[in-house]
Amino acid sequence: MSENCKEFSGYQWTYFLSLKEGPIRSRAELFLASVNWPTLQEYAASKRNGINCSLLPDIGLGYNHMVRIIEFMDGGRWVARLKLPPLAKSDSSEHALETTGICEFNTISLLRQKTSIPIPEIHAFEARFDCSVKAPFMLMDCLEGNVGMDLVPPAIDIPWDYNKDGSPKSAELAQKSTNQRDYVAAVKEEENRSGGNDHCLLEVLEDSRRQQLATAMRLFQNGKAGWYSKVIDQLVAEK
Repeated sequence: MSENCKEFSGYQWTYFLSLKEGPIRSRAELFLASVNWPTLQEYAASKRNGINCSLLPDIGLGYNHMVRIIEFMDGGRWVARLKLPPLAKSDSSEHALETTGICEFNTISLLRQKTSIPIPEIHAFEARFDCSVKAPFMLMDCLEGNVGMDLVPPAIDIPWDYNKDGSPKSAELAQKSTNQRDYVAAVKEEENRSGGNDHCLLEVLEDSRRQQLATAMRLFQNGKAGWYSKVIDQLVAEK
């Protein structure tokens, strides 16, 4: 870990900020506002010999958890991993959800004790939803690094083909992007010239989510990195 830490250039937690309006973003924003962050800081300080701490602005977000970095006055860092409420109405009771959290804690602790996998130590754990922090949470060692999905540019492809801002590095990819923009502009001009009220093709081309999905399927079929290389060919061969 020491060599990786020297090369580490900072957290790039972009998923939360990139979310568009919708249920996932709404849940995250409501949760962020509902958590008692000052109480969490006080609790973390009490678990580390009373050393004062603060929350860094970075917000990590997954489907089930929100993550914040706690930085202590002596430079040490922990991660607060908080359980999000279910996105949809759940049939599971609060007790069942708490039991799931306890099982997760026990599994992480067991793996840390019995294996050499680099798993962060859990310094504190609260399974109850009605605790003073207002959400179940774990306080864990902070391992420097980023989630893969936060490092891949918006265009779904292998990340090393792109700069940090998502622009393509190679002249070939840059030309493809230019050609795509020119094509969309030509379609828009033609559909406007025809005088129709419908812009069916234009709407599809300008919908980034549709385009990213189509690109993902193409890359999946081509066996690009990250899309289970040649899975389709393997399935066909097995038939």
